[in-house]
Amino acid sequence: MMHKLIVNQPSGKQEVTEIAASGEYFDMSRVVWDERTDGALPAVTLGKMQRNGSQLVTLEDYLPEHAEAVYQESVPHEITMRQAVLALREAGYLAAVETWVASLDGELEIYWKRSQTVRRDHAFVESARVELGLTQQQMDGLFILAATKEG
Repeated sequence: MMHKLIVNQPSGKQEVTEIAASGEYFDMSRVVWDERTDGALPAVTLGKMQRNGSQLVTLEDYLPEHAEAVYQESVPHEITMRQAVLALREAGYLAAVETWVASLDGELEIYWKRSQTVRRDHAFVESARVELGLTQQQMDGLFILAATKEG
C-alpha cells in the first residue's frame, strides 16, 4: 500500500508524493503531512499548506517560496524564433531589437538571424535585455508571452 506525503521540495515547491508503508522519505524534515502518522490527506491547495501543531491548515496566500518556484517553472527555457518575434512585436520591442541587431557584427547577429529557437539562458537574450533596459522579470514575461504563441 502506498501512502501520501505533502513535501516542501528544495526548490520551494510543495508536492504530494507517495511512499511505501515500510519506506521513509529521504528528508523527513521537509514532510508537512504524512498519512501514516497524521491520517488521511485532507483536501489540499499545494503551496498554501502549512502544519499547525497536529493540524494541516490552508493559508490565504501562497507561501513565498512556493510562488517563486511555480513562477520559475512557468518561464520556458526555450521558445521558437517565431514565438520570440511575435511576442516582441506584441510588446512593442520588435523594431528596437531589429535596429539593435542591425548594428551588431558577429555571433549575436548570427544567433538572431539563423537560429530556429531562442534559449532564455543565451548571451543574446541577456544582451537584448540590457539593450532594451528590461528587468529579468520583464524578460521572463516576454518568454511566458511567447510560449502562448503558435510555434
